[in-house]
Amino acid sequence: MFKVLLFIISLSFICQIVISQQIEFPDSVTKTDFNKQLAPYVEFTDQKPTINSLVIYPNPVVDNFNIQFNTNIKDEISLIIYNSLGNVVLKNEINSYTGKVDKNLKFENYLPGIYILQIKAGKYLITKQIKKI
Repeated sequence: MFKVLLFIISLSFICQIVISQQIEFPDSVTKTDFNKQLAPYVEFTDQKPTINSLVIYPNPVVDNFNIQFNTNIKDEISLIIYNSLGNVVLKNEINSYTGKVDKNLKFENYLPGIYILQIKAGKYLITKQIKKI
């Protein structure tokens, strides 16, 4: 019985030594350290991708209208306008842009009615209604 108990204690001691040597971490690991090691594979960011402060004016539209918003999405942004039948009547691309977007779109040659504006950026989609008078 004593030999079994001694064996279990010594095995436990050996396991603690092995585990403690395998799980040694530096005192402080920073995000910069991870960026250096994983830079080709992962991009760390403090902000969630967003489109915010969206303003469309004037609405209702007579001839031209403006679209303004802020974004931190580093992807292509598409401004697509559909008519009431679901057909694309206007498409505007903004390539790899972050910051404030301020676009003036000409809308004078379109018939009065309700149109749908979609802002697509990566996997994000915002849909707004525009009225042309």
